Amino acid sequence: MVRRLVARVSFLAGVALLVVAAVRVGADHGAPIEPRAPALPQASAAVPHASPQNEGEEAACQDDALVVPSGHPVGLSCAQARSLLAEIRTRFAEDLPTPAPAAFAESLTSWLDPHGLWSAAADAPTGPLIASEAAALIDELGAGAGADRPCAAAGEIGAALEHWVGDLRATFDAASAGAPALSKPGASEVALASAFEDGDVTVPAQTLAAELGRRVGTVERSFGAALEPFVRASRERFLPGLDAREWENVVLAAAVRSYVSVVDPHGAWAPLDEEWSLYADDPSFDDDERLWGDMLRTALGVRVVDAPTPPLEIDDLVLAIQGVPTVGLSVEQVEQLARADSVSSANGRSVVVLREGEEAPRELVVEAEASDEDETEPGESNVASTKKSSSDAELAVDFVPYGRGTAMVVTIRYVGDDLGERLSNIIEDALGARTPPVGILLDLRGNGGGSTDGAAAALGIFQPGVPAFPLLHRGQVTEVLAAVAPAESSRWRGPVAVLVDGATASAAEMLAGGLAKYRRGPLLGQRTYGKGCVQEYFRDRVGIGVLRLTTRLYTLPDGSPVQRRGLVPDIFVGPDEPGEHEADTPGTLEPAAGPDVRAPGPAGPSWPSSAGRVGPCPDSVICAALRKAAGTPIARVRPEPAARKRRAPRSLTGATR
Repeated sequence: MVRRLVARVSFLAGVALLVVAAVRVGADHGAPIEPRAPALPQASAAVPHASPQNEGEEAACQDDALVVPSGHPVGLSCAQARSLLAEIRTRFAEDLPTPAPAAFAESLTSWLDPHGLWSAAADAPTGPLIASEAAALIDELGAGAGADRPCAAAGEIGAALEHWVGDLRATFDAASAGAPALSKPGASEVALASAFEDGDVTVPAQTLAAELGRRVGTVERSFGAALEPFVRASRERFLPGLDAREWENVVLAAAVRSYVSVVDPHGAWAPLDEEWSLYADDPSFDDDERLWGDMLRTALGVRVVDAPTPPLEIDDLVLAIQGVPTVGLSVEQVEQLARADSVSSANGRSVVVLREGEEAPRELVVEAEASDEDETEPGESNVASTKKSSSDAELAVDFVPYGRGTAMVVTIRYVGDDLGERLSNIIEDALGARTPPVGILLDLRGNGGGSTDGAAAALGIFQPGVPAFPLLHRGQVTEVLAAVAPAESSRWRGPVAVLVDGATASAAEMLAGGLAKYRRGPLLGQRTYGKGCVQEYFRDRVGIGVLRLTTRLYTLPDGSPVQRRGLVPDIFVGPDEPGEHEADTPGTLEPAAGPDVRAPGPAGPSWPSSAGRVGPCPDSVICAALRKAAGTPIARVRPEPAARKRRAPRSLTGATR
């Protein structure tokens, strides 16, 4: 299967994808980086295959800008690929498993081929060659950073690619030379037509190369010099004229990408040209500056099919953005280019489009939107622009009639870094009301997680300052996250309950589990997803790309693992909807127990009786949870005596692969 031949990139709604969103923590074993708000740098993109400065050292994050994609295939030398794999092996939460050759070959074939031309098509000889050389390539990558033997398997695949792509270029050129001229409206339709398959590759590469050549040739003859730069770019992007060594480097970059994705279901490596793809599922990433919702790639550019940013329109063929042709870019590169921050250009973003029925391309300017900083009134504080505003859909508050008073239902859809601050403001307002609520229900259903710091800060509102979450790297506790101690005016000492379901994951499970293990209030709902591992972002040490990697496991305050197990509610509420869980994902890490770090103390107050008066509610499950929360017995927190405390294991059982 060729990857993402038709782009459909938007923030993802299903928890099966949301749980992939990285949980970011401050690392004591490396320097992580935060997802960056996209900004268009003034400098051009780095030349692919060039040796980075400070090779072998961890590259510092120089700025918050996404680089402008170069449009060229990204490559790694043999030494760089081995160095990168060595870094991954050091950072990974457990002993790094060796990928199965068949899974590695399938992933490599896909990552290597952004178009369905180079390796994924049935007639591409490189596909079977990759399958036969997969085990040797895995061995070459694992030889170690100081190994001096060449990457012979990658070299063999690179040589095959040189010949194969050369054959395809000849097919493309012949078809282009024989393509007929059409009227400009007719040629415009040809240029706008989708060029690639959505899903498995069924069209032979030779057939696709000929079809691309015909379309490009027709557009060239019909529009003439007006589209010449994009015609020229199409041939070089779809069928680049690289030699065997350059193709070897492209293979090695795809191999590293495949290695990470196979051994770490939550991990990824992306070159800087495609860095945005690492943050596509992260709700903290500011995606407001994108130029469209969905697009389709064509033989000459990309056609906008959903949510265009004015003055762009549906079915505009975007030929270039800020002077960079879009034709032949991978989906990851073109989507990164579309997220360049307009604030970095005083005059907005230049976009060249061909509009259906028009005689020539036109240049549009997408104006910069006012930044959060611009909209801040004097004397007001400003939230970082990479985070969602407090008025968005991440938090919602409802007051439900409960007995003679009300229960406050706080729906938390994402655990952001600033969750503690925002939840504190809500609590402070509730405590300052004429009639405060009798209790708080935190609704974490469907919450795929987010920031561990955000979870610890939110826990502190209900259990200020307590030790909370041991973090383990290869069985050793590297850090114990403590709950933040907010101001007295923001602390909630009354009854609390938490509602979860099978889609509650990651940092949301931390918050729910922390409250449950400190016996602060009942846990209601369904068994949770079971994602007890932590991902971090790093600029890689070879200076070519960015890593998202599973670096640690976390446990709850009593040392019990969440990984692959999830949380079991005190009281089951709501429909038991079937769905995938962490334990269903191949290659996920096994659970590991940690120490009991709980501070002794009284449990939280029980919910008062509602006397049968609950609701109406936003939905029936809320009412059911509030009815069952009342009267739930809550025992005092009694950690095990020090001599009997569980010790963090010295090693884990390893990945399941």
